[in-house]
Amino acid sequence: MLAVAFYLACTGLIVTVSMLAPIAIAMLAGEGEIAWRLGFYILMGSFIFGGPALAIIGRLRRMPQIGRLLLLSLVWSILPVALAVPLWDLTDISFVDALFEAVSGLTTTGSTTVREIEQWPQAMVFLRVQAQWI
Repeated sequence: MLAVAFYLACTGLIVTVSMLAPIAIAMLAGEGEIAWRLGFYILMGSFIFGGPALAIIGRLRRMPQIGRLLLLSLVWSILPVALAVPLWDLTDISFVDALFEAVSGLTTTGSTTVREIEQWPQAMVFLRVQAQWI
């Protein structure tokens, strides 16, 4: 099951590193506070996902079929939470709505609960769109 933890950590790192683009958007849009807070989330994500990946990297073995199914279910349950936390913190929506937006973005359904997206910071709009690209 170490392989499951390793690949889960790697996908978490991909999502974490992808937050560099919203930081650039925040800097270009003059949203310095948003950029700093997103930087904090990058540091936390690097610690949460990078630590296990570095600890396991030398001990990988072949992943059995049940491990692949476990990895699939963990990726679809943990990564939306990792994307929902910044959306919840940096916008004025509830955590349930932020989780819905993250799941909607990752599954590319296009559903939304947000009515006033024009009032969101540009970096958060980009993060929401980027979730659809991930």
